[in-house]
Amino acid sequence: MKRFKACISVFVAVFMFIHASAPVAECLVCDLEKMREEISRGLENALRAPCGLLYTNTEERSFLSESVGLEMLVSVNAGDRRSFDRQMEMVKTRFLGPLGLMYWKLKENMEPDEPWNASLDDLRVARALILAHGLWGGQAYLDLALSIGEAVLEYNVTDNVLVDGCSWKKGVTGKFKVADTYETSTLAYVDVLAMELLAKHDPRWTPVMQRSWGVLAAGVSGRDLPMWLYDTGESMYDDDSPEDEIIGKMMALSYMAEGGFLPLRAAEHVRRVSLTGSLTDKYGNENISVIALMSLFLKNAGFSVEAMDKACSLSEFRMDSPGMKGLLGYEESEGCYSAWTFDNLLALLAIDALLQSD
Repeated sequence: MKRFKACISVFVAVFMFIHASAPVAECLVCDLEKMREEISRGLENALRAPCGLLYTNTEERSFLSESVGLEMLVSVNAGDRRSFDRQMEMVKTRFLGPLGLMYWKLKENMEPDEPWNASLDDLRVARALILAHGLWGGQAYLDLALSIGEAVLEYNVTDNVLVDGCSWKKGVTGKFKVADTYETSTLAYVDVLAMELLAKHDPRWTPVMQRSWGVLAAGVSGRDLPMWLYDTGESMYDDDSPEDEIIGKMMALSYMAEGGFLPLRAAEHVRRVSLTGSLTDKYGNENISVIALMSLFLKNAGFSVEAMDKACSLSEFRMDSPGMKGLLGYEESEGCYSAWTFDNLLALLAIDALLQSD
């Protein structure tokens, strides 16, 4: 009889927990929906330039290829074709250089800052374009994606390994050619899902995708976090990374989990850290992008509760200062604040991933 009563008690406890946790989950969803709305409004009010692009941050009036690619992904997630087409037009008319690669940075006057590309950003735009083609149709999306992909294959791939980018200059004949090429493959650049999408339309991407999976897997094997980069010239990994390394390392992990590859030691490390605090840079500071990427990784790794918790913690960075209301940002010094487009777009992607799977 006692055992029967105990079983009833356990059942009642579980029943009460389930029904008590449902409103909590609904509350968290409402919090994320509100945060998403505020971030979107803040981007429009504080960072949207008259040309339609988003400034790099609240201090620097430049435009980055990473920003336009991230916004295209956000627009696809939201089903906002008008916004997507606006960004695609800016890619075609402003960012694309003479080799078919994207300038990584434009000045405020929309002129290129340097004749360099960042292969990660080209792949991100190609990924967004292929997703848009799948969502809305439209051959123009696919044509531009494959054109960018072909340029990356020609100028940013060495022995089937994606390298970080290249620069270009005009030759004596008047035609543009590659000036310098990176020999490094930063693991944060290895967007294997973009490669997989490209490979479905261009089989030349298949060996690059396969080799890239190997580079990622070996770079995280037996480690809490991935190595920083793979040197194609030396055929070896290097972990001598800059101070923003934690962003890149979480980005690399996010690619792996998104593609269904889950390095168990790294997954447990990130989950453990998410429960006890957060991943910080070498100065002990938390970072909005890192938290957003942790949420994305945890969600794709199957840790939905922890992912939701990390995403909700982004609210701690919410700005209330004049002109920045709703954005996620930092207090650089007393009374001095800043907000970055990159941070806020990654936060939107993390929030969307949770809301769309809810």
